[in-house]
Amino acid sequence: MNKYEIPIVRDLKFNVHTDEGKAWYDPIKPYTALEYEWVLDNVDLTGKILECGGHHGHYAVVLASKGGLLAVVEPHPDNVQIILDNLELNGQSALVLDGAVAPYDGNCSFTGETNGRVIPFGKMQVKCKTLKSIMPDASVVKLDIEGGEYAILPEGIEQMPSVHTWIIELHPYWGSPHEVIQAFLKHGFIALKVDRERMKVHEYDMDDEWRTHATCIFLKK
Repeated sequence: MNKYEIPIVRDLKFNVHTDEGKAWYDPIKPYTALEYEWVLDNVDLTGKILECGGHHGHYAVVLASKGGLLAVVEPHPDNVQIILDNLELNGQSALVLDGAVAPYDGNCSFTGETNGRVIPFGKMQVKCKTLKSIMPDASVVKLDIEGGEYAILPEGIEQMPSVHTWIIELHPYWGSPHEVIQAFLKHGFIALKVDRERMKVHEYDMDDEWRTHATCIFLKK
């Protein structure tokens, strides 16, 4: 398909390149717009930002919009080019790394889809690095790695002491969101959830039932 331009939030723009991109991003989902607006209003995006799982750069252009130093890690080579195109569309720049984040430096197996995940045996071999190896002094970390967050956390919290904001899409199919959230609370963070049903960002309720994946935001007290 021929790429075409759509709005995101505020004055940010996005080029749709594929049928998958059209299905995911056109139009923007209400809860996604809610999350972006909240992040733009409440998170300091002027420092060093590490995004893991960039897909087509939809979130990357939000994270880069305040002039911070952004690094995006993305394992699928087709996505890397789309991310670069969408950053250019918005007059932004970032370091876009072809690879995955993992609990070790080296190589790992990847399922191969454009929204795939790291698994023990996959279709593709990709380079992988730890959060600390990529950007040890990041102040904001965003993780959307299709269940891979459970291999990174909770150890990653102590390994990244400069992070004041974590933005994590938690996937209940691959691990326990409650355990990750409890770890952040023990490390002195406030836990918030982007509630897709009530359309609000609110303090996390440990009695919450996880029927699908959702974003949690952790703010250092």
